[in-house]
Amino acid sequence: MQIALEIAGLSAILIFTFIGIWSFILFNKTLSQLKYQNYLIEKLIQSLVIFSKSKDVYDDNKIN
Repeated sequence: MQIALEIAGLSAILIFTFIGIWSFILFNKTLSQLKYQNYLIEKLIQSLVIFSKSKDVYDDNKIN
C-alpha cells in the first residue's frame, strides 16, 4: 500500500511540475506577443497622428 502511495505521490509531483513549466513557457510567449502587439499599435497610432497633422497643414494651406 505504501508503494502505491509513493508512486501516486511521485506521479502527482511530476504532473504538477510539467504543468507548471509549460504554464510558465506559455505565459512568457503570451507576454512577448502582447508586448509586440502593443508596439505595433503604438506605431500605427503615431503614423495616424503624423498623417493627421500633415493633412491639417495641407488643408490650412488650401484655405489660404
